[in-house]
Amino acid sequence: MKALFLLGRPGHATVIYDSWPWDKTFFRFEDEVNGDTRQKDDELLEFAREAQPDVIVYISVGLTPRQFDGSEPHRGIPHDETFRKCRDIAPTVFICCDGGDGGNNGWYKLLHRYHDGGCFDSMVTIDGVLDWPLKDKKGCWVGLNPWPWPKDLEIKPLADRSVPFAFHGAIGGGNREALVN
Repeated sequence: MKALFLLGRPGHATVIYDSWPWDKTFFRFEDEVNGDTRQKDDELLEFAREAQPDVIVYISVGLTPRQFDGSEPHRGIPHDETFRKCRDIAPTVFICCDGGDGGNNGWYKLLHRYHDGGCFDSMVTIDGVLDWPLKDKKGCWVGLNPWPWPKDLEIKPLADRSVPFAFHGAIGGGNREALVN
């Protein structure tokens, strides 16, 4: 199975991309850190057609509040219509690292906009929060952040581990904040 990963700036996207064990390629649509915020929608679609993937995986990046609701230009983030066109090339999956962040923040607006707009075949939040805005919606899932396991790291029984509980990422708010605190 060949995947095309649509990646933004390095970070979670790199970890998720590296955890895919099968054939893969990527298209970097945004690299604000290095000054590249051009709109690359046409380039992305051309690359996807040529790559002929079995699945297209979009890993989100943090947008500004006005980018969430569509009132400000995307600054390098693919447009909704581009995501819908990707669905004609291969099934698409949106991975959101912070879908369970509490309150009516920008993620909630973006998640509903993408879902209601038919931008993806499947949408996944990987922060483990079950009570997220798209719970019980068709094609929407909750998972945990994939992480490539180091080849030389021994897996110890829980009783032998020095850290009984660990947390990866920001506390955010809502359910995640309550769980950690």
